Amino acid sequence: MKLSIITICKNEPNLRRTLDSINNQTFKDFEWIVIDGKSDSKIIKIFDEYRDRINFFTSEVDRGIYNAYNKAIKKAHGEYVCFMNAGDVFYDDMVLENVFGRKQTADILYGNTNIIKGKKSYIEEAPDTIDKYFFMYGTINHQSCFIKTYLFKKYGLYNESYKIASDFEKFIVFAKHNVCFKKLNLVIATYYKNGISSNKSKTHREFEKIKHSLFSDADFDEFEKRKKEIKFLFIPIISVIERFPKTYFKLFGLLTILKLKRTKVYLFGLKFLPILTIKER
Repeated sequence: MKLSIITICKNEPNLRRTLDSINNQTFKDFEWIVIDGKSDSKIIKIFDEYRDRINFFTSEVDRGIYNAYNKAIKKAHGEYVCFMNAGDVFYDDMVLENVFGRKQTADILYGNTNIIKGKKSYIEEAPDTIDKYFFMYGTINHQSCFIKTYLFKKYGLYNESYKIASDFEKFIVFAKHNVCFKKLNLVIATYYKNGISSNKSKTHREFEKIKHSLFSDADFDEFEKRKKEIKFLFIPIISVIERFPKTYFKLFGLLTILKLKRTKVYLFGLKFLPILTIKER
């Protein structure tokens, strides 16, 4: 079997959109594992409508998101696993067809993500390449990834001591072991930014704890060497690394439309008006 789709849930009010998104995929070579955290009877009745398609279902008290993930991984038979949490969806019905309609061999396949926050939405571009240093300053969307199941057997399951960012930790572990990350030039998932990981302060604390537990002083020193510096009127205001994945920046904490082209940053795409220059350290 090519894929195991894992859905975890705890009284998610928008559950049906997730179930429809998975059920309506044109690519059908997947098993569907659902781990519910003892939701109320209304949620269970919704799941009951999809029981003919769900391969494994349980509803019981768990110890959090990553405990539920680990339960599901132990049940997975697919070559790859995908984590599509209750509330989130695949970008369209052709996503799995577009990914697995061709031969894939990379350890981790990842793509772009449609982010929805309130009434606003935007496409979050994933980096073209990934190594361990990427995770010094960024991460990739968990729902927009397909991870080879054997990696969890080889490098362990999710660390349940982390409540928000254990997937971030596992990405670093994988990257430090030089597993093969491959970007798919597709929008994989639509992620609704209203869950537990949207709490910026808690997420930041876990991210920092994880980075300092997994990266050595030598790693941080090497990361500093790879940075480039952006200057405004010869005054440094932002530091970015060499393969910064976005073409938009936050300037002085405000979202400003900036376009990066080679070593210059242009305001509102006006190519004749470079307002910043990038200088190698």
